[in-house]
Amino acid sequence: MIFMNTTWSPKPSRWLPKIPVDRIREIQKKRIGVDPPLDPHPDFKVRVWRNSEEFYAAFAMDMTKRIIESFLEKRDFWMIAPTGPVPQWRILANNLNAVSEVLDGFNLRHVHIVMMDEYSDPEGRTPTVDDPRSFQYTIYTNFWSRLKEEIRMPWKDILFPTYELVDKIPDIIIDGGGVIDVVYGGIGWGLHFAFVDREAFASKRWANGDLDKWKRIRMLKAIELDASTIYQNALHSFGSNQWGVPSHANTVGPALILGDDEIKVKYRSFWCDGVCGPDMNWQSMAIHVALYLEPNPELPATFLKTLPGEVNVLHPLEEPIRVEIR
Repeated sequence: MIFMNTTWSPKPSRWLPKIPVDRIREIQKKRIGVDPPLDPHPDFKVRVWRNSEEFYAAFAMDMTKRIIESFLEKRDFWMIAPTGPVPQWRILANNLNAVSEVLDGFNLRHVHIVMMDEYSDPEGRTPTVDDPRSFQYTIYTNFWSRLKEEIRMPWKDILFPTYELVDKIPDIIIDGGGVIDVVYGGIGWGLHFAFVDREAFASKRWANGDLDKWKRIRMLKAIELDASTIYQNALHSFGSNQWGVPSHANTVGPALILGDDEIKVKYRSFWCDGVCGPDMNWQSMAIHVALYLEPNPELPATFLKTLPGEVNVLHPLEEPIRVEIR
């Protein structure tokens, strides 16, 4: 027999952005890929991938195609990219090495990569490329060092928001033409993109609750990471050690993802793979909220559907969410 306590009335944690409970119940019933997002841009789409092999191969192939197209068109290619997930970087290196064997003269010296973020201390000082905890180390070992030496771009053309570069990156982009061909990314547990956590909107240091000011932020130096971000990164990068995750980071701001008056972003391609194992994931509700809730700067990923781009989802993250105690 199941006993139901009709007087029990649980509430969401006060630490979470306030969303009406009825909206949460409505959102969690949606099936991504079947139920259309809330008021999407005409050039926004959602794709669901059935397994991780297809997912990472498609992610890498999207990058590969854009790099080849720009090479054949004899133009520079600019992209903003996250460090994680990581598997597509290794596949991309293999793809590009293979292209060099069949496409005469192919190289990557036309490619400019702006990496979304790097961990920092509270003053914005960042680790070096030889520190295994750094995003620089991850990209160096999983991508750049795997490229054939004769085709790879100079390491300096992969721009990380280090202590030395974080304030210079927007001007470098503008001097390079001011056009980002594509922003790749993911959706955080707390609905961030890049490391644009809630502090960017709420803090007096940044937007102080002003939406227009928030949209104009190009870089965030030493932003304090949200607790959800700490736990998320502990889960997939630090062996579950939440005390090992740095408290701050340098990151691109909303303007470099949404675009602004001087920096044009043509397209946004976001990839979500937060499956932990059988019947367990950390990302499904975050994706649902991003696609079905009204835009909210405390939940930055809710803006993605309002602009040209796509969100790619690994099965079973697209399924309606069942609230169960396991």
